[in-house]
Amino acid sequence: MADFMLEPSDIEPDRARPTRVTSAGLAPTADLPRQRRGPDTQPCYAPCEACGVPVLLGRTTEGTRLAVEPQRQTYVVLWEAGTAEPLLQSSCAYPVHVCAGYATL
Repeated sequence: MADFMLEPSDIEPDRARPTRVTSAGLAPTADLPRQRRGPDTQPCYAPCEACGVPVLLGRTTEGTRLAVEPQRQTYVVLWEAGTAEPLLQSSCAYPVHVCAGYATL
């Protein structure tokens, strides 16, 4: 019977490449995270700077920037002729945020 020794690269072929450190920990096959270029973007869902209510920032198709309140329930008003009061149905719409310190962004 012949004795032989394995080279380190034959024992652990995955260890032949240097280990890279990523934000998730050590991973021998992970690619390094790419660094972003340019200024950081503002978060779209954040508290209103004036009053602190959570708002969602976005733009209309015309390009106007608005803040809406996704946590508020809204309703569609259905008022048929001849009825004493309207029927209110739950809506998927969000109301525009309005507070004393808010201005269209």
